[in-house]
Amino acid sequence: MLTENETTAVRPKSNSRTWTIANYELTRLFNTKRGWMALIAFALVWYFILRYPIYYASSFIANPEFEDAIRQVFGMVGAEKLMSWPVPELAVYWVASLILYPLFALFITSDQISSDRARGTLRFIVLRSTRFELFFGRYLGQLFILSILVFSTLIAATLMAIYRDPTLASSFATHFGFILFHLIIVLAPVVAVTALTSALCQSARSATFLAIIGIGLSYILVAVATYYLPLLDFLDDVMLGAQVFDLVTSWGLSSLSHLVLPLSQTLVLLLLAFVSFNRRAL
Repeated sequence: MLTENETTAVRPKSNSRTWTIANYELTRLFNTKRGWMALIAFALVWYFILRYPIYYASSFIANPEFEDAIRQVFGMVGAEKLMSWPVPELAVYWVASLILYPLFALFITSDQISSDRARGTLRFIVLRSTRFELFFGRYLGQLFILSILVFSTLIAATLMAIYRDPTLASSFATHFGFILFHLIIVLAPVVAVTALTSALCQSARSATFLAIIGIGLSYILVAVATYYLPLLDFLDDVMLGAQVFDLVTSWGLSSLSHLVLPLSQTLVLLLLAFVSFNRRAL
């Protein structure tokens, strides 16, 4: 039996190991060829996004055709809220990020467990930590990396807006925080999906393919099921990314209701992923 003082001493040590593993994920990203390739691809994609649609965002927002396209794609209700954002660059960034960041997360976060299992290094890692600490440390580390990338591109979009119109400097803070917070929540279940596939696969590439195929097949199966059994149409509302269309045109406290789904998905997927990881041989 541990005394009260000994128990108190153990807990911070366990938490420290979890955060140490999470911080190491950032270092590991810059120490692998795959990590650099992902970062280069990310930088190129966002260069063109920042250079063209976001740079000319004020012209896009003022164009009636752009507004009509937003209304047709994301629905009539709430589209005017997006059009009325005081910083057009952040409005376009918001739409682009909700679509592109989940796709990018599937590629950059898929190597959480699989490569170490293939190399046989998991056995040595768990000698100094528990499976729980390793699993959630890796997950938090990948989510931390995505948060840094989101923050970096959001800063770039904000600076472009301030360069165009310095008077916007006093009005971007609210939208900046709104976008950053919501994007991290939206990405959390995507990283949980790759945590699950990484726990099941022997390589990062196969984990990525399994995640993409699994998400794609789930949409196809749900579409077929709801076509033949309309009573199952509620499944459309619980699919991964189902809240994106609502988030695009939401603002303020009303947007918090759209975060229940990704948070619930994250908890369920992490539970499945950890059980799978815990029951498999290292």
